[in-house]
Amino acid sequence: MDVFWAPLSALLVFQLYGNSLLSGVALVEELLPFTDIFPTATVGWILQYTVGARAWHPVAECDACPCKDMLPRTQ
Repeated sequence: MDVFWAPLSALLVFQLYGNSLLSGVALVEELLPFTDIFPTATVGWILQYTVGARAWHPVAECDACPCKDMLPRTQ
């Protein structure tokens, strides 16, 4: 079952966060046994909407980015 879910999970994570590394982690995490406990999408959310968001999500500098207003302001 995980063989079918793994690519879909990786695609969804990529669509949510636009990060190839995180989607690769999601793919491997779903394929390997006993690693489903790792919250890949939650880690992506934390990285996108917390202090480290600007380093994680460089598109935030773009005016078209829908999440730019939710990111922490830098001095």
